[in-house]
Amino acid sequence: LGDGPEVVLDDTLAVTLACAKESELARKQVRAMFKAWFGCRPQVGAAEPGDPAPKIADAYRIHASKGALRIDAADAGGARNAMRTLRQLAEPARGTRAVTAHLIPETVIDDAPAMAFRGFHLCWFPENTPVEIERYIRLAAYYKMNYIVLESWGMFVFKNHPELAWPGSTMTPREIKRLVKIANELGVTLIP
Repeated sequence: LGDGPEVVLDDTLAVTLACAKESELARKQVRAMFKAWFGCRPQVGAAEPGDPAPKIADAYRIHASKGALRIDAADAGGARNAMRTLRQLAEPARGTRAVTAHLIPETVIDDAPAMAFRGFHLCWFPENTPVEIERYIRLAAYYKMNYIVLESWGMFVFKNHPELAWPGSTMTPREIKRLVKIANELGVTLIP
């Protein structure tokens, strides 16, 4: 990172995405993240065939320079991790009353996970709500975790034996299905 020029994350940004695997999924997710996190819709184009991309799962390389952004990713997980890093770096444009764009410094980042299993252990106690559990899942994904061990502590409401759960438990099969769907979209595997 330097004190030099900045790259503006707005609709005029040119983004090149090189993805070794799951390239269409990665482009779709990158577009959605730019819209959700930065409020913009830059053009996300594919890199030339044969361009080098990282080989390790969830690895990525960011090159931001001269108004352009290039993301090289091993897979869709790497593209998501690159976007999470951009979100951590980005700052709102200064000197405006409302947020009009976000800025990142010109930079090159080459990152890969040191461990394939990056986990988080989460206990669902009687005082926890589904909203809190969802927040923890999103936070774990934001910090590039890829697994969450979800311990129920007698909170799961079994269809055939509801008496095994704490009274008023919010850990229902419907809630679990919703959380699994969210986790899958974020690239996180839930382990009961």
